[in-house]
Amino acid sequence: MKTAPRQKYHDALHDERDTWVFDLDNTLYTAECALFDQIDRKIGEYVQSLLRVSPEAARKIQKQYLLEFGTTLNGLMHNHQVDPHHYLASVHDIDFTPIERDDKLRAGIEALDGRKLVFTNADKPYASEIMKRLGIFE
Repeated sequence: MKTAPRQKYHDALHDERDTWVFDLDNTLYTAECALFDQIDRKIGEYVQSLLRVSPEAARKIQKQYLLEFGTTLNGLMHNHQVDPHHYLASVHDIDFTPIERDDKLRAGIEALDGRKLVFTNADKPYASEIMKRLGIFE
């Protein structure tokens, strides 16, 4: 009895797609890198410094804005006229060393025909740094 050859990639990758969208955060790199833990602390520090409140009050405001406005940044922009570029540069000033080059990921992505897009709610410098460290889309 003859068996079918093993496929190198998942069946979903063998259709006629012409565009691939990849979620950057905790997908192209693992959640174990704990980048968001660093960012979450930086957001708290930003709120604390901006509003001159205690860490506990800053945390409460941070999460209130997240619930009310969808992101802490939207709440800060709406209620405190925060410059989003300054905010993002501040909260994304983190240690990226947990992100390591991933040649297997790069090879898998390169093997896909078509346009490749990366989705993130972060800013371009943050996304570019992660992709550079992963070794993808250089």
